[in-house]
Amino acid sequence: MTADGEYGSPADPGEPPRSTGHAASSKAAAGGESKPLNGPMHGTEPAVLHEPARASAPVYRFAIYAVTFVVSVLVFWLLREQSFSGDYGRWLGFLGRGMWYRLREPVTLLIYRFPYTLLKPHGVSAIEIIAGFSYMCGGLSFCYILATLRMLTPDRRFQALGMAVFASSYGVVGIFFGHIEHYNLMSLGCFAYVYYALRYVKVSISIAAPALALGLLGMTHLMAAWMFPALVILPWLKPAEGPGEPNLRRRMKDLALALAVFGIPNIAMWVAILVIYYDSSIYNLLEDAATGRYTALEHQMPGNALGGGNRKGFWTLAEMLSWRHIREVVVLVFIYSPAAFILGIATLARSRREDIRRFLSEPAARLILALLIPYAVYVATWEAGLGAAQDWDLFSHIAIFLIYAVLILILVRGRSQKSLIAFWAAGVAVSAILSAYIVIETHSPDSPTGMAVILNALGITR
Repeated sequence: MTADGEYGSPADPGEPPRSTGHAASSKAAAGGESKPLNGPMHGTEPAVLHEPARASAPVYRFAIYAVTFVVSVLVFWLLREQSFSGDYGRWLGFLGRGMWYRLREPVTLLIYRFPYTLLKPHGVSAIEIIAGFSYMCGGLSFCYILATLRMLTPDRRFQALGMAVFASSYGVVGIFFGHIEHYNLMSLGCFAYVYYALRYVKVSISIAAPALALGLLGMTHLMAAWMFPALVILPWLKPAEGPGEPNLRRRMKDLALALAVFGIPNIAMWVAILVIYYDSSIYNLLEDAATGRYTALEHQMPGNALGGGNRKGFWTLAEMLSWRHIREVVVLVFIYSPAAFILGIATLARSRREDIRRFLSEPAARLILALLIPYAVYVATWEAGLGAAQDWDLFSHIAIFLIYAVLILILVRGRSQKSLIAFWAAGVAVSAILSAYIVIETHSPDSPTGMAVILNALGITR
């Protein structure tokens, strides 16, 4: 289903068939009343999610997403990275040495391995394979961004401004410029999960869609575990379809379906991993996880030789409470998306107490907060093994949830946004200039990455 509320468009890949909700509407009509698709939530309808009119032709809708995808991929390719950072050498080593599996990213190497095995005889390098995934994930991610914004509001000016915030934020786009890592799949999964979860809250699709999206995301990186609470609470965010609906029964049924769709593929994957790589021994798996030696082959690949680092895990409590640590976390998140910071602070300063209450009662906002808060805890407590300048991509996904939170807060306010235009412009301009500098620096093969230059200049080295 497209963000217009129209079905059958190729623009929304992978979405399973589901009920259009017309049956429920017909029942309401038969009873002499017209019921909105969103349904009531604590006595009110959700303020943000809407069901737009189905006016545009299928060809036009397809063209919008096709152009978005092609333009995004083209831009990412033209400005592709030439100077690499982080674990890029390690990932090239994984493919070059024939590895198929890593504990932290169970299926990511498998995804990269298949096209690499097929295309290597034709002269295609490991860098080109991973970079190609990066460009395509970027194009698909911006299709999901556009679809989500069109679902949140019919205001095309707001949609355009929202796209500008995402496109100008390096924390969002940085890993799509041919970045040699696995976080491109992680970002695509985040955008897909937000889209399908919001469609579920709209009473438009089954909870199986967001559960499957998060389950597949968890297969690409265990970091997705921080997003799991947002799946558990999802049935409680869905508005009741009528005053007589047995809400608890429906919610428990949806929760059971979500856990099954999420869990069954992951359980099957881990059973296969145990049998294939660990001789069916959980002890061997836990031992490798505890020592950080994720596969036997990786033991032969020291971090110094292949760009890896020694990860220390969580910061100590004293380190987390230090002024230096707090300052570094805030500055890092600001660099990911200055537009979200500037626009968010300006919107909060102009919001009344009732605006905040309305925001906290909005299902879409609650979903984003359930994603943002655990991820913020992760950013604040986990130590990047290579330091922020090299491992900046590890935490960059927080920009996705932060931007969505700010945009939904603006929508929930429901008043004229003219007073925020200057902040929109300033935020996007600062983000665009910063991102342009980073991209230009990283595009040069003879210079350090732009992100490393900025973070080192600011003294953020840990």
